[in-house]
Amino acid sequence: MTSLAMPNTSPIYRIFQNIINHTTHSFIVALDKDYRFLVSNDAHRQMFRELFGKEVVMGKSMLDILESLPEAWQKQKTTWERALAGEEFIVLESHTAQDNIARHYEVSYSPFFDTAGKLLGATAITRDVTEKTEHEQEIIRQNEALALHEAEMRKLNEDLERRNAELATQEEEIRQNNEYLSVINNQLTEEREKLLHTTLELEDRNFELDQILYRTSHDIRSPIASVLGLINIIKEETDIKKVREYIAFIEKRVSDLDRFTRSMLSYGKEQRSEVRFELIDFEQLINHCWLDLQYLPTFARLQKTLSIEKDCLSFYSDSFRLGIVLSNILSNAVKYQNLKREDSFVSVHITQREDEAVITIRDNGIGVEQEYIDKVFDMFFRATDKSEGSGLGMYIVQQTVERLDGTIKFTSTVGEGTTITITIPNVGNDMF
Repeated sequence: MTSLAMPNTSPIYRIFQNIINHTTHSFIVALDKDYRFLVSNDAHRQMFRELFGKEVVMGKSMLDILESLPEAWQKQKTTWERALAGEEFIVLESHTAQDNIARHYEVSYSPFFDTAGKLLGATAITRDVTEKTEHEQEIIRQNEALALHEAEMRKLNEDLERRNAELATQEEEIRQNNEYLSVINNQLTEEREKLLHTTLELEDRNFELDQILYRTSHDIRSPIASVLGLINIIKEETDIKKVREYIAFIEKRVSDLDRFTRSMLSYGKEQRSEVRFELIDFEQLINHCWLDLQYLPTFARLQKTLSIEKDCLSFYSDSFRLGIVLSNILSNAVKYQNLKREDSFVSVHITQREDEAVITIRDNGIGVEQEYIDKVFDMFFRATDKSEGSGLGMYIVQQTVERLDGTIKFTSTVGEGTTITITIPNVGNDMF
């Protein structure tokens, strides 16, 4: 049982000590000004043992324990010196344990004082962020791979443009030759046949270029790394059950990458196209979204309502971008219904004013955990393991709303539903 340097047998102290010892998700330790251990919970002692092959000894100096490990001794001394000098800070540390497995930690250092303000020591609370760090590194690697593919596509497009320019030049030459041949047709029959042959060759080349473009566009959306790896495994696998599992996983990876590619294309189109303002018919825009979503599996069981208040007759904005915003939000309302309810609904209320439109979309779906509310607009974030999307939908929604100089507010409660409020300025007054 871990004990503090200063004995205390009060019930409150024992409760506090028990809480620290049974905190398994954080590694808690406290040292006095001489680097002696005052507090070390079970999780910290285990981590100390795995990283350094040493045991924590209460009341003994950490530096004395690590004396036989010069590199670890120096690193720990340098960091703890700051905390024992009264500084409060957070650092990210990487360690290789005795089993040669690298782990990443986020460590919060804080000094503590007596009632007179005298520095007594410092505490460190450590959190294992290995999975988060490796996930972020994997995203970086995927982004680099995507950038490489985009560069290859740009080069291919440049080659295609150059070849098309060459073909256009050749076609123009053929046209001029045909005009000339029409005048002296009887004298140049043989040459005319040669030109016809050249025309057929050009048509074949055009067909081949179309095939190259088609195949390349599909190659971009193919799950290169994971599929190839699973194929190599399948080649050596004799258990048909496992082979089917691998094939099912391949199918899922291909579908995921396809949805990702479509989301990226939608985002790219939204980013590249110019903002074009026009008169907005909100009812028509909402109905068009519902038509696009009607083939989703749970569409029919969802009750859908729309109400529009018009304080002004004309509202101008970008219809294409508003469609992207509404389609993504309504799609989520359909996909993430609470299937245990018989009264699943989504309501859309729009207030159209002289200076802005306020769009409120409310549903009684599965909702989002409170801890994830601030992350729903992050790229690649998925709030539920039921999500089959790319994690780009709400990111694209926020980017598009900001492109329209609007604002978006997201509130949600698990099991009760979600409310999204969007405010978009009316640019009509600026246009006329």
